[in-house]
Amino acid sequence: MKKFAIITCLGVCFALLAGDTTFKHDVTSEKKPWTHENFLNDPDEFSFIIIPDRAGSERRGIFPQAIKKANMLRPEFIMTVGDLIEGQMWKERQDHDFMRGQWKELNSFTAVSQAPFFHVVGNHDICRTRPGFPRANETTREVWEENCGTHTYYSFVYKNVLFICFNTMSGGDSRKPQVAITPEQLAWAKNVLKNNPDVRWTMLFMHHPGAWGQNAFQELEKDLVKRNYTVFAGDWHHYVKFKRHNRNYYVLATAGGCGSGPRGKDGRPMLRGMEYGEFDHIAYVTVTKNGPVVANILLDGILPDDVVTYEKSKNRHGGDMNLPRVTQKAVPAMKTAGSRWKMELTEAILKKGVKSNVGTVTNGIVRINGNNQRRNWARFDLDLSNPAGKKIRVSADVKAQISSGKFQLAIRRIKGEDQTLAYDGPFVTASQDWTNVSGVIPLDGNTDKLQCYLLCLNMDDQSFVEIRNVVFEEVR
Repeated sequence: MKKFAIITCLGVCFALLAGDTTFKHDVTSEKKPWTHENFLNDPDEFSFIIIPDRAGSERRGIFPQAIKKANMLRPEFIMTVGDLIEGQMWKERQDHDFMRGQWKELNSFTAVSQAPFFHVVGNHDICRTRPGFPRANETTREVWEENCGTHTYYSFVYKNVLFICFNTMSGGDSRKPQVAITPEQLAWAKNVLKNNPDVRWTMLFMHHPGAWGQNAFQELEKDLVKRNYTVFAGDWHHYVKFKRHNRNYYVLATAGGCGSGPRGKDGRPMLRGMEYGEFDHIAYVTVTKNGPVVANILLDGILPDDVVTYEKSKNRHGGDMNLPRVTQKAVPAMKTAGSRWKMELTEAILKKGVKSNVGTVTNGIVRINGNNQRRNWARFDLDLSNPAGKKIRVSADVKAQISSGKFQLAIRRIKGEDQTLAYDGPFVTASQDWTNVSGVIPLDGNTDKLQCYLLCLNMDDQSFVEIRNVVFEEVR
């Protein structure tokens, strides 16, 4: 018995050594201060995000924020259901370059995505040929191909889950009757299913839920009902869940698209709220061994970790727990001939010297709100010696939320009685977290004085800019 006991004990020790060391603890009692140890860490599970419609009288600024907030949730990739540009909606602008400009803006938004971003065709991305727009389908498809390649519908497999992305505008050309899914695309989709018989789940993405009632998709459903699958669509700008063939079919709402309510200040129909299914959201999908779990997260409910800092908070309970701040002293402009100078606008200088119609200074940060004004500003006088013929590098850390308009960090040169010679400096045209911007400004001719201007140009009331660490220095 002793020999058996020793062998058993050794076996237990080896089992512990060979076991999973992901979870270790120092609790020795039989009862534990936790409920169980069935961790949700199946390596076959994964999560992705679906961002719904942006276009159709877009409410500016929401879609880029959706991507930034999706980054906070760390999905493995991002899917869409189409309509990410406004497309060919104006008879006077039916050229390729106009479409390219829309794609350039969209690409600047999607470039922020830390996860792979998958496009799906909507009726604004590839438009319908119709009276007054004789080449809409052709032109918009050509620009799609310039940005996304020649495949307007495609499939892929990830962790043994099949994703099928349709182009419900493939029949949106001049043919009659127009169909969402052409016979060619139906044959392709049936072949994709045939070639992937053993996947654990199938996900279908398309823009138009109206396609579900057409013959082509109903023919495809005859093959789909033989497997586990889920369908996602957009287009309607309101959320609703359906049951077809005992499977889940989802129509997603918006991430910047218009609603169906009364028009807001921007002239676009507003979202009417939850009971109408009209809200800005992302769908967070976790694929488990039992199928996808869908959680809809309102964009207003995803907040960054600095949503409230001590500097921002109106509730000062507990006091300031930040480390002591180190404030650099301003380096005055040197007046010695041949030497270079440098000036930093510290908190003390900013609080004393700011002149503004909208700017505020808190802890060394200047904030300027757009407020639907043509030109909002904060200004600082620069006590510099005559810098004629020199060059100034102006730089600052800039944080911006811009849904319309732009920001300029400018030097204003003045000669005589407020006679402005020039505004020069770098522009910021899109939302960004703290980023250093800089520019070199030549000072041609003698000037009586210089001023630093922080200009918000044509920004709406949702837009603002924050500035810190403003530095001016002479460069050779």
